[in-house]
Amino acid sequence: MKIGPIAAKKSVLVGIGAATVFAASSSSALASGDSMKPLPGITTGGVGPLSDLLVINTTNGCVRVYADGKQHDIPARGSERLGKEGWGRSFTASVFGKICGGYAVRTAYFKMPENSGSTVNWVIR
Repeated sequence: MKIGPIAAKKSVLVGIGAATVFAASSSSALASGDSMKPLPGITTGGVGPLSDLLVINTTNGCVRVYADGKQHDIPARGSERLGKEGWGRSFTASVFGKICGGYAVRTAYFKMPENSGSTVNWVIR
């Protein structure tokens, strides 16, 4: 199968454009020091009856949960009640090696289930 010269040039230009946009956004994040910072939790959603959200950290490091534009640092083997949240609400957490801050070892995501009852446990392992 042959690709015509015009189609080949267009695909090369599209590839170069995409690479340029990616490189620009990556260098912007690196320059601002945000390359390893997680995005704050999604604050949309939350329909239906409210349930208490209890975040349980079973790791040996610190967990930082992002909710309502705030950071909640939960120490190793600790827990924190984030309060009443609606169904469908999404959250993001960063798991750190020892103390909160610096580079996260991994990121965890959670979405409030429907018909969840009075308390929902988010166990981070």
